[in-house]
Amino acid sequence: MATFIHHFFLKGTISTNMKNYVAVIGIDVSKLRIDAHMHHRSLHHVFSNPSKDYKALLLWTQRYLKEQCNFLCFENTGHYSTNLNVYFTEHHADSVQEI
Repeated sequence: MATFIHHFFLKGTISTNMKNYVAVIGIDVSKLRIDAHMHHRSLHHVFSNPSKDYKALLLWTQRYLKEQCNFLCFENTGHYSTNLNVYFTEHHADSVQEI
């Protein structure tokens, strides 16, 4: 995942689906926790993995990015990441789950 994040960071902005993303949030998903890293701001935060913290994760990104367009990326870790992916889809968060 680090290579994936680094590739997009070097570009400055990401243009996908006619959007210009100014921030990439890399996410590591495990059974008990979600580690999120906002690359361009060097910010890191840990959330617990039950779905109640999914909202906190999106609020955290909004607090620092305001209305800026951001992109969330994470690796597939089975049902732990699948639940997060479903949440992002339901809340229209731009994200990709690597396989």
